[in-house]
Amino acid sequence: MAGVFNVKQQLTFYGAYHSNKMNVAIHMICVPLIVWSTLVWLSALPLPESLAPPNFKPITVNKYISYEATWAWVFFFVYEAYYLILEPVAAVRAMPIEGSKPN
Repeated sequence: MAGVFNVKQQLTFYGAYHSNKMNVAIHMICVPLIVWSTLVWLSALPLPESLAPPNFKPITVNKYISYEATWAWVFFFVYEAYYLILEPVAAVRAMPIEGSKPN
């Protein structure tokens, strides 16, 4: 289990299976798109009231964007927590904007 949080071991494993330049390029483009599309789908699923932050009210930026407690938030925070533990600088640089959906 400790290997999951070892960035050198993770990069060694990645390099062993992704040494082809085209494969790396595809991953650099497609993985962020997959994460983003997962967040979009999950943003349509509101959290049950028992899991929502207490006294949280949706934040409306304009008529198209509002921030609500959704499953996208759960996914994002678990995902970011893992990468902040694994490699903090890279995690902050790659942090996606999440949780927004049209009204």
